[in-house]
Amino acid sequence: MTKTKKRESSRKFFSYTEKNLQKAIEAITKNGVSRKSAAREFNVPRSTLVRNLSLATPPRRKMGRAAELSEIEEEMIENWSQTASSKKLLLLLDQLKNKIEQRDPEEFLKTYLDEEDWSGDVSCLKLYNVWAVIKTDTESLQKHIEISEANSTRETDKNINSSEKNKPPTNIYNSPVAGPSRCTEWNTPPQRSICYYGKKENKGLKVPTPFKNEVNKKRMQKPTEQTLIKTTAAGEESCSESDMDVTCDDEDLDLSEPENLTLITGQYVIVKYEDNYYPGIILKYDSEGAEVRTMVNAGINPWKWPLKEGILYYFKDAIICIIQKPQPKNNRGHYTVSEMKKYN
Repeated sequence: MTKTKKRESSRKFFSYTEKNLQKAIEAITKNGVSRKSAAREFNVPRSTLVRNLSLATPPRRKMGRAAELSEIEEEMIENWSQTASSKKLLLLLDQLKNKIEQRDPEEFLKTYLDEEDWSGDVSCLKLYNVWAVIKTDTESLQKHIEISEANSTRETDKNINSSEKNKPPTNIYNSPVAGPSRCTEWNTPPQRSICYYGKKENKGLKVPTPFKNEVNKKRMQKPTEQTLIKTTAAGEESCSESDMDVTCDDEDLDLSEPENLTLITGQYVIVKYEDNYYPGIILKYDSEGAEVRTMVNAGINPWKWPLKEGILYYFKDAIICIIQKPQPKNNRGHYTVSEMKKYN
């Protein structure tokens, strides 16, 4: 019969108690010992430590003696804390003084800290200790708040003094002509600036140089001489080329010029926006321009009203001419604008 040698098992068995397991867990959580070192030191499987740590349950502890505070005092402190936290207020010294049997703090201290007169009322001594801690925290926090307020006031005064130095002269605010806006979000549109400063220039007011140049440039674009041709009773034509004012009828005015346009709500016009021309309808108007809802191009020729309304205010310089009502082209909401052919 062949002899066989039985090899000892390589499996290791651990022999540990519940006390050793709790010590290993405390060493890991409180002392910062690694799991491997704690398992080797207390002879506890590492998998057991991992499983118990993952449960995240506090270790069981034995019940100690009863609380030193009485039920009335515990309820009183709990009510104070809830009221103060709900209103974001501190527990004030006066509040606690009124609650502790209407006694003066010095008398309270003398009564319950004197060994001869003290009858062993530990709950009241504990209550006084709680009050003393609250008083210390309140006084320190109040001092910190006072220092912060003083620093903030000093910093505010410094900012006010520095802003007074950089304050522009009062003659700028008293100027008869308003200057350009300094805020980029509130910049006045160029066309509105030209119109505004042009009127001020006509009244004899002094206009800033950049805007004065724009006004002069705008004026140079307008014709200074106008040739009028009228037919006399004999059928002859008379021409006049002079700077003198000539009285003429409304029929001789060119309504295609922006300054001669008569704006009406619900009127269809062609406007110019960034070198492009768009048909639209006037929603509101005033003496300087109108608020127009524009159409968008739907191909080569047709136009349509966009789902998101494009409404902008256009000055009279940007309103090119008055057109007829766009005619429907198909059932897909496309319209034909015949006047747009010469602008495309």
